[in-house]
Amino acid sequence: MSYLSQMAGLAWHNFTSAAAGLGVALALARGLTRKPDEKGDKGVGNFWVDLIRAIVYVLLPSVWFSHCCWCRKGWCRPSLVTITSRPWRERRR
Repeated sequence: MSYLSQMAGLAWHNFTSAAAGLGVALALARGLTRKPDEKGDKGVGNFWVDLIRAIVYVLLPSVWFSHCCWCRKGWCRPSLVTITSRPWRERRR
């Protein structure tokens, strides 16, 4: 597995796990506050809709905003030396 695929997989897992927590909290709050409809059904809604809304409306804007702040301060300047070097391997001479 390459470094890029590992990074993409971990980033996806981090986003979806945070969005799942937000979706569950939203469903719990909605279930506690929702009044029954005319059939007497008191559903909590669709989890997948809450998951996508949490990713699109909460997590992505917060990541974008924090990235803009960090770039403005100059904190995110990756160097090719740190990306390509592997300090755990000894150089053969």
